[in-house]
Amino acid sequence: MNRYINESDKKMDELLQKYIAGNASEKESQRIMEWLREDEQHLREYKRQRKLYDITLWQTKSPVDIQQEKKDPLRRVLDVIVRIAAVIVFTVATTYFYTHHVLQDKEAKYRTSFPASNASRIKVELISNTGE
Repeated sequence: MNRYINESDKKMDELLQKYIAGNASEKESQRIMEWLREDEQHLREYKRQRKLYDITLWQTKSPVDIQQEKKDPLRRVLDVIVRIAAVIVFTVATTYFYTHHVLQDKEAKYRTSFPASNASRIKVELISNTGE
């Protein structure tokens, strides 16, 4: 089914696509603005085409890549494995950092060293900040 009623509609559609892509001249842009003011349906058509254009800008995979992924299940499995491995590495690294840096810093606050001497006896009391 041909969506164009006549040749001028087809030309206007091509001009509209050029305008949306930012490749229209000043004269062509003025023509588009006039066309949009002529009819509410023209504005709806502009919004529809603009939305399609924006969607294609955000699409990160080409149709060829999408078809290849459908054909290659091994690639999908490897992708899932890599994601799981990344989560595991992140968890291990975070746990290592926490146990070796944060907890050791807390322990260092309570370590006190005294010179070794037989003559002195020192009693160390930890006083809680809670007021007990």
